[in-house]
Amino acid sequence: MIVFYVRTKPYTLQIVRLISIPLLLFLSISAFYGGIMLMIDPTGNSIHLSIHELNSTAFKSYFIPGLILTIFNGVVSVVIAILVIVKYKYYPYLILLQGMILLAWMITEIILVTDLSPLQLFFAVLGFLFILFGGLSIQHQK
Repeated sequence: MIVFYVRTKPYTLQIVRLISIPLLLFLSISAFYGGIMLMIDPTGNSIHLSIHELNSTAFKSYFIPGLILTIFNGVVSVVIAILVIVKYKYYPYLILLQGMILLAWMITEIILVTDLSPLQLFFAVLGFLFILFGGLSIQHQK
């Protein structure tokens, strides 16, 4: 478990919550777009990916990565965004979880594909932000 020892004020946590919602929705839209495009065109050509980038992986096409992307970063993040909006009791843990999922996805992608892009760095930073926001909110709940 990640523990944060930062004193936070209630209004700061409200800001963190309000920032998390559009970021989760942005992640969801991005993941749905990328994932669905990969499932429709498993060669990756439609979003300017080369099938040769998969040579060092167990995948023969982008279909399964697209499906995983759609489920774990698309569906899960929109569900978490809704739970944050309705202030579900455990929403800070879910924000933290989404950060871990996104960061794990980015690390795996960077290791397997070995071609680093600015988009990967952006989404890795977004994953760290979710971990930070979730951790700050969890600390405040205690």
